[in-house]
Amino acid sequence: MTHTAPTTGKTTAAKAIVGATIGAAIAGLSSLAIALDDAAVSAQEGIYVAIATLTALGGVYGGVYATTNKPKP
Repeated sequence: MTHTAPTTGKTTAAKAIVGATIGAAIAGLSSLAIALDDAAVSAQEGIYVAIATLTALGGVYGGVYATTNKPKP
């Protein structure tokens, strides 16, 4: 007989943080790659990189943390 811990169906904050960090890094680096097309980043391009990074960070964290895991039958 094996004992399994009960599942609450709630996503942990650590999972949401890891997902958000990866998503923000991908968004930030991809927008930075576009901004570096001319070998320089202007202030406006820097703002767009920050917006893309923060939007991905908030969106992925909120989406992952708010979504519950499917409970085991």
